[in-house]
Amino acid sequence: MNSPSLPVLSLNPAEAVFAPFHDEWLRRALVYSFEPVTARGCRTEDFWCDLRLHWDSVEPGQPAAVFRLTGNVRREHYDHLIFCLVVPAEVEVRFVAETTEGPCALTEWRSGSGQRMEITAPLPKAEIRQVEVHFRCTNDHPQIVALHWFGLGNQQMLTDILRPILPYGHEWNGLIQFPDEWPESPAFDLGLLFDAVDLAGIREKLQQPDWAACFQDMEARARQGLLEAPERWLGEFIPWSDSRYLRARETPAPALFNEALVTGFVAIVRRDVPLAWLAVRQLMVMVHTTHWCVSGEERLRGSTWDQRCFTPEMTATAVALLTDWFAWALTPAAHELIRQSLWDKGLAVIERDMMKFEYVYHINQGPWFCRARVLAGLLLEKHWPRTNGYVDRAFEDMREGLNHYLMPDGGTDEGIGYFLGTMESALPAVFAYGKARGVEMSTLLPENLKHSENFLRTLSAMRPGHFLLDGDNSDTAATSDAVLLLARLFPDQCYRKIALASLAPLAERSYYRQYWKLGVYGCIFGPADLPESRGIVPDFSMLPHVGHLTSLRFVGKHSVRLHFAGAKANASHTHLDKGNFTLEVNGTPCLVDRGTLRYDDSRVNGMVRSSLHNVLTPVGDTGAFWDQASISESIIPQGRQNGASLEAEADLSNVWRGVMHSCHRKIVSPKPDQFFIKDSGLLREPRRLAFHLQSPAPFRIDGTVAYLTMDGFRVTIRAEWAESIRHAEESVEWNLRPVWRLTLLSSPRDEFNLVTSLELEFD
Repeated sequence: MNSPSLPVLSLNPAEAVFAPFHDEWLRRALVYSFEPVTARGCRTEDFWCDLRLHWDSVEPGQPAAVFRLTGNVRREHYDHLIFCLVVPAEVEVRFVAETTEGPCALTEWRSGSGQRMEITAPLPKAEIRQVEVHFRCTNDHPQIVALHWFGLGNQQMLTDILRPILPYGHEWNGLIQFPDEWPESPAFDLGLLFDAVDLAGIREKLQQPDWAACFQDMEARARQGLLEAPERWLGEFIPWSDSRYLRARETPAPALFNEALVTGFVAIVRRDVPLAWLAVRQLMVMVHTTHWCVSGEERLRGSTWDQRCFTPEMTATAVALLTDWFAWALTPAAHELIRQSLWDKGLAVIERDMMKFEYVYHINQGPWFCRARVLAGLLLEKHWPRTNGYVDRAFEDMREGLNHYLMPDGGTDEGIGYFLGTMESALPAVFAYGKARGVEMSTLLPENLKHSENFLRTLSAMRPGHFLLDGDNSDTAATSDAVLLLARLFPDQCYRKIALASLAPLAERSYYRQYWKLGVYGCIFGPADLPESRGIVPDFSMLPHVGHLTSLRFVGKHSVRLHFAGAKANASHTHLDKGNFTLEVNGTPCLVDRGTLRYDDSRVNGMVRSSLHNVLTPVGDTGAFWDQASISESIIPQGRQNGASLEAEADLSNVWRGVMHSCHRKIVSPKPDQFFIKDSGLLREPRRLAFHLQSPAPFRIDGTVAYLTMDGFRVTIRAEWAESIRHAEESVEWNLRPVWRLTLLSSPRDEFNLVTSLELEFD
């Protein structure tokens, strides 16, 4: 039987894709298999942006598994093959082709990079009937390989089409007025976020010491841009710092839309001509970028795949605000080009996603995407009368999304990082809409936002201005300007108590830096008076809709904080960690949630695993720790705190459906320095059970007792039920620092009632 002919889908005139694994619709037509050699637990997973190959364990150094794609690869005018995939650093990969003349080795063994990579190989002279991908691994850990696409290229044609052509000189003649033509007192086009009167107050506020320190950091960030011509980033796709969907030749770049906003704002405040000139050049680069998405995969012929309108939205927001601030520096031709670009490259794409996907109205994306619809829409309605009503519809979509996103207890299911980022994205648009329509802000806010201080306090860490890592949180610091905006809206709530600490910029390593925490929105809307920050963790709190319980008690001067996590049904940006608990002692995280990593780090795919959280898991036949199922029914921890004692419990049967008849976790703490973790339930068949604990410090094991010693205190872990105990450094936490996992293992059983004790001692 003849092999099927694989498609040849054009990326550009010099490159094409014949195996679009990243596209969930086109992937269905491909014929492939994934077979073990020494690996155990081999399986494939259809993900929204790739095809994932999993194994649970393997013989180190030995052939692990083979992936086979069957089909005829047409040669056309191409001369080499391109394999785009993500391979962990511990995995090696080799490509082989089955041709009409027999097997043909395409590559030698290549080590994975831990990030997206492209491996190229000459196209064999014989016709290809099947492509094989061979894997081996340097350790026995579970691994995930992600296949994006296999394709073809013509090197000479590629060299020709990649030659850069700058449409204008760096002066952008005909589009930017020369500085000597700029007015002495420039006026805003609309005053979307602030006007000349507000600017005077902002300048006065930024002279105060705390605000001045924040602004100095922003100014240093802006002046870095003077060292390099922004035109170097002009191309087909918007510059971006996340490498998940970038081509190998597209080195991760600064998030130009955010850098330009910082530059433009500093220029306006300082009345700085060189920075203003840089900002309008950055604006022109964005306007002249062909596509406001980040790579050709979103423009692949015959594909409907996209990564949603994140970069079109962020670009449209930056273009709208910069045009408002620097309208006087632009020619009429530039304004006409900007308006058309805002629609064609930005708003039209956002409108598609808002109409196509219902789910965006129920998570962070919908309210976020509406920001550009409001800001750019306000700019357009001044010049395009037929846009009348567009902004009002966009704002109603934003409000609908926020009312879905925020639950009655004020929280969200996505963790504090996404909550704060969503607020930074949405609230400036709320301010702008209220300003433009002359409507009082309090009438525009979603009803549940006024309860969000409960969520913020419950998810706060003991260190002021820092937070727990539950969910897809990848920074303990405030991830955006949102705390400052909320402090403006709710001056009598907890936000002002941590506003000063939240003013600090994010570290360079923070994944959120490319999205939020510019300082711009904080400087515009934040309150002038910032008291010294202090802790806001409540003594006891339960969030009945989000599913979090937290407790803070003291042993003399020593603080002991325990957090217990569940989730609402079908939660978004959540991990397989229901029943997870974390412990802070004297403000130091000791039994931790790792959070998550940058999404372009291959290790991020494993961070959701149950065994990397402080939970109980069954052990599979291969020795691998089983993961919880997705949460289809709410798991809401219940509990009470009475003086020094604490009790909390959660029914975890839902996430172990199909594996257990029942599962229950109860935490009993008669005093703050003593905890009993009681795990009980009934397995569907006898299995070993594993109790996991994660710590940023190594454990010490003595028989079946483990000790965790940190600065000023020690935790002793005892479990009479444990048949064996082990610990090892395994993977990392959000900041790439190593984490040690302690695992207590039981004998096989079907019914279980396990009690594990934790005892604290202080120096």
